[in-house]
Amino acid sequence: MMRQYTFILLLLFSVNLYAQKEDYSWIVGIKAVKMDFTSNGFAYDTTFHQASGTYFFGTSFTENDSDGNLLFYSNGASIYDSHGNLMENGGGLNPSSYLTGLINSGIGNGFLQGAMAVRKPSSDSLYYLFHFGVNDNCPGYPVDAGYICNLLVTTINIRANNGLGRVIEKNLPIMHDSILNGTELTLIKHGNGKDWWLIKRGGYTQNRYYKFLVTSYTIEGPIAQDIGSFPTPNSGEYGTATISPDGTKFAGVTHGQKLNIFDFDRCTGLFSNPDTFPVIDTSISNTLSLGTSLAFSPNSRFLYVSFIEFIYQYDLHSSNIAASKVALINLSDTSNGDFQWLQMQLAPNGKIYLGPYNGSSFWSVINQPDSPGLACDLRPWSILMPCAGNDSITCSFSGMPMFPQYRLPTMPIYLADAGNDKETCKDTLVQLGSTAFVPQLIYTWSSNDPNAVISDVYSNHPKVSTRQDSAQFYLLVVDTVSKHSCLEKTDTITVRTNLCATGIVQTTSPIKIKYFPYLYVYDITPQTQLNVYDLLGQLVYSSANYQNDWDVKTVTNAVYVFQIKTPDGRSFKGRVVVVH
Repeated sequence: MMRQYTFILLLLFSVNLYAQKEDYSWIVGIKAVKMDFTSNGFAYDTTFHQASGTYFFGTSFTENDSDGNLLFYSNGASIYDSHGNLMENGGGLNPSSYLTGLINSGIGNGFLQGAMAVRKPSSDSLYYLFHFGVNDNCPGYPVDAGYICNLLVTTINIRANNGLGRVIEKNLPIMHDSILNGTELTLIKHGNGKDWWLIKRGGYTQNRYYKFLVTSYTIEGPIAQDIGSFPTPNSGEYGTATISPDGTKFAGVTHGQKLNIFDFDRCTGLFSNPDTFPVIDTSISNTLSLGTSLAFSPNSRFLYVSFIEFIYQYDLHSSNIAASKVALINLSDTSNGDFQWLQMQLAPNGKIYLGPYNGSSFWSVINQPDSPGLACDLRPWSILMPCAGNDSITCSFSGMPMFPQYRLPTMPIYLADAGNDKETCKDTLVQLGSTAFVPQLIYTWSSNDPNAVISDVYSNHPKVSTRQDSAQFYLLVVDTVSKHSCLEKTDTITVRTNLCATGIVQTTSPIKIKYFPYLYVYDITPQTQLNVYDLLGQLVYSSANYQNDWDVKTVTNAVYVFQIKTPDGRSFKGRVVVVH
């Protein structure tokens, strides 16, 4: 067989019972302020103090442990520990003249979703921070042209320095020499509940997405998939992507404000069923695409889209998602044009928070995002954030962390398991398959031997036989109920045969009988009797309900006489010559 599974693993589609609070602490604002969330609200941590000279220009990421305790955070240029200080070896992310200029100006990386981190699977100490920035030299493009062509990973040992962490590897490329978009970097848990999918949008002229599988052993990829709309050239460069809380939908906005909504398979990492349409009227200035952010409602039904002056809600249960758009607010129609939005994020308390675009110290909130239309209760500029100082910079709250989708359950895993390879006698039935029957699965068996015998091609445990020296039998499994299960769809088993014993059956009865290596009675009925005698008349085998299971290999070379009695009273005799 092609794999060593000998059982079927059924994991219930339910939320994990242990703490999942990796997004409970947020470092927010141009000058960092710490917010601690609960299931009901949030509070400011007045004991937290950020190191001086640190700003969040666009990139903002916060990493917490499963209990919600702050571990580290990053602005895409440096990594800071839980005390607000630069982590050991934490500076110098995304080295380039572009970022050096921003750092010298006291500003971090300028890209939304420019960094995102996750704990390395099966590790209790190592974290991967994935990040990107403008590169000085991308092959085929002018030097210092402002393109992105590297996706990097930095590894952090959070147990070093008494829990304050240390960067142990930095700026290692997992993808290079491919032009990438300055948007849409996100992480989503694999259907197996352990590994992660890293997703990054491709270049400015592509409808390409790159996927990487982050496992306990390696980072596999990239896997490229072309799907959805092509960006509009020269139409801005800032935006976010997001995954629905149930893990089945991906949403992102291209340059030119085209919304892409895909189904997502957490097992294969593939997108499907693209739904693509413009978000705003083409008459609106393309500069509005500089601040696009997305967030799903907790029930995964509604998608919220904000960009500078507009906030829309879309109903993903609608047969026409584009037509389901509800305008929650349009600042161009109000006197509040000085207040604009840049980022939004679904919080652990089930509310969606929106950060400002223009450096305001006010946040907005959607209190009931699971409700349709205006019932979602958008409250613009209703939260006054605390200032870390008295100047306009420290009171600006544009920076908001973007998080992976943490609270996804492990999906049911069904294995197509044909069993272990078999060795038997030619024409001898042997049972395949090793998994328990699952009603929602359809099992189909086939073979490369056109003359092979398969007792039931739709059984999970068929009996098969072949006269070839070696034959392959194939199992195909189809899940008829859930398209959201991790399903190993095919498996192959090899059946090798030997000649084993030879023999001759002689009978004058009308019953068709063969010998190899069992005395096999065709079309046998229940309660058929079989008695076998040697030539001295000694009984060597007897069965009152024969099941074609007398193995003649258990007797010595000789001539034997058998008698068959059917339930209707008929009696037949014959001889079998056994030669091993």
